[in-house]
Formats: sequence, structure tokens, C-alpha cells
Amino acid sequence: KVITGGISTASQRLGQISLHIDPNTPGKISVEWANGGSTASSTSSSSASATAPSVGGQKQAEQSQGSVAPVMKGDKADSKDPGKVSKPTDPVEFKVPEKEYTMEEVKKHNKKDDLWIVVKGVVLDVTNWLDEHPGGPQALFSHMGKDATEEFEMLHDDEVIPKYAANIVIGRVQGQTPSLEI
Repeated sequence: KVITGGISTASQRLGQISLHIDPNTPGKISVEWANGGSTASSTSSSSASATAPSVGGQKQAEQSQGSVAPVMKGDKADSKDPGKVSKPTDPVEFKVPEKEYTMEEVKKHNKKDDLWIVVKGVVLDVTNWLDEHPGGPQALFSHMGKDATEEFEMLHDDEVIPKYAANIVIGRVQGQTPSLEI
């Protein structure tokens, strides 16, 4: 933070997260993260539910999921375990809608009940998709009405949007060429 004048970048924040897998206890993982000099941790077992720690005096919402793959609901789901669907959207059929939105318009959609995010020039309405995001809704809340391309690129391949979230793509950013590589 000192080098960047107090502003942290996505790569700096990612460097604050540690994942530990215990080979002696199958299914047990620990996630630790640093927050301004202090460290907090959370442990999860194979049941994928844990009470999240208090970080900076705020209790994080508990998040659990049966598997770590993207969650599919509704008519796209073909398995009781939402992360084990056998028929995700075919990326070849995916097309970014021609509808254009300005970043000023995207910035207006910055609430939990009206939430848009931009990734690689593509506008996503994630309002009704929060529970389906494998990283949980908190990962999306930090980018409400903003461009999340940098964080997206660190964690995902481009094909996850057309494969698992094609139905939430509502358009493109005016003046930008969508750069999803599928």
C-alpha cells in the first residue's frame, strides 16, 4: 500500500490470501487472509460450511456450497449437486448482445438488489445470480457498478462467462470492444 499511495490492487489483495490443504485430514482446508497487518482465518471441512471469522470488527456472512464448481440453477441444472452439471452452455453459441451501456449507466447499478458488473467490456446483471457465483456474493459486492476485469482475469478463464453465466450478459460497454476470448 505504501508504494501505491494507500491504494491496493487486486494482485496485492490476492497476495494477502493463503489457502492451506491438510493432507492428514481429507476435505479440510484453511483460508487465511491479512487485513491491514492483522491475520484472520477460517477452516472448512468437506461439508463446505464454516462460520466465517470476524475481520476488522465485521462478521462475514457464512457461505456454503456442495462443490467448488460454478452453480447452475433452473432449467440449466441437471444434477442435485449444482457444481456437477453435465450440460453447461456451449461457448461456441455465445454472443455478446449488441445493446450498449455507458460506464455512467453501469455505475448506477451498485446495490445488492440492482447489481451490474463489467468484465472485459461485457456488462453483466448479476442481481439474481449472486448465490450462483462460486466465490459467493461478497466477491461480487466489492465490484458493484464497476469494472471487475482485473480481478476476473486473476481467477477465471474467459470461457466461464459464456459457459456458466451467459444468461446474465446484458450487453457491452459503449466505446469498448468486448475482449472475452472463447
